[in-house]
Amino acid sequence: MAAVVQRPGDAGAAPVTRRGVEVSNKLDKDGTIVKVVYTQRPGLLADLCACLDAQSLRVIRADVSGTGPLRAYRFWVVNNKSAFKLEHTELTPVSLAVRDSVVQQGLWAKTYGSGDKGPGYSPAADPAAAGSGGG
Repeated sequence: MAAVVQRPGDAGAAPVTRRGVEVSNKLDKDGTIVKVVYTQRPGLLADLCACLDAQSLRVIRADVSGTGPLRAYRFWVVNNKSAFKLEHTELTPVSLAVRDSVVQQGLWAKTYGSGDKGPGYSPAADPAAAGSGGG
């Protein structure tokens, strides 16, 4: 998979102003484009990648852009079995699945927690949390 990642502050980063999910076959001749604009949070990119994989999609290109609180994540995808664009009937189910993965914290939160204490936080290793259990 070839990926182009544009970091916040890179030259040419356009301001992103509206949240949403768009899945379209009209924007690229070779693949379906999945565009997600949402508030940046730890693990969102991982959750989006896991969602696309669960939908049997192969990411052939991706980029992230935007400054401020919102980020635009764009994925060029094809059907993993046929290696072609998605059929028209598949666009809405993919859009709904991606929307759910954006709204509901998934893979990252399950692996690393909600982000309140940072990635890799473990209550067992925290002396303040160790003394707070009843017993």
